[in-house]
Amino acid sequence: MRSAQSSFAATTESSRQSVAASAAARAVLERAAALAGMSVPDYVRGAVLERARRDVLATTKVRRRWRWRVPPTVRGPARVRALARTALAGCGLDGECEVCLVLLTELVTNAVRYGGAGPVAVRLVVHDDRVTAAVSDHNAAGPVPARKGSEDEGGRGLVLLARLSTSSGWYRTATGKTVWFTCSVRPPGPATTPGG
Repeated sequence: MRSAQSSFAATTESSRQSVAASAAARAVLERAAALAGMSVPDYVRGAVLERARRDVLATTKVRRRWRWRVPPTVRGPARVRALARTALAGCGLDGECEVCLVLLTELVTNAVRYGGAGPVAVRLVVHDDRVTAAVSDHNAAGPVPARKGSEDEGGRGLVLLARLSTSSGWYRTATGKTVWFTCSVRPPGPATTPGG
């Protein structure tokens, strides 16, 4: 059985590997585009980076995963927040994931506002050292961050996402787009036996 310290070191290493894989994929993609005299569309860049991130995350232990579909109504974000809060509390992360809940609520709110007709799909995955959330809607247009100094309310959630998440991105799907983020969490301690 690994100690909590060695477990944390291993999960921190997997986070470093995820960042390194994304950086390597981005560099290869940009180099190939430059050689061809082209630019890389955002949706292609997002898909490549998401695949690199998934490949690394596949090597870490998934503790739990959930999927929800909510109607695109004003009650959708609050419903998802309540479901996610209950799910995270069931994993012992109730006090640790307030940032994750804020970001998830923001993404669902954006999907309800701008995501087109149809339900909003939400995925929540708890790994040993991170929580990953993804929100899918029916609008293929990429998210647009707020401009610096802008008084417009739109796009501010993306600024929060960039500042508060460990990593984030988006990619187009066959029916719209998916926006995702990852937040680091404290890995669970070593298992103890009763009376031990």
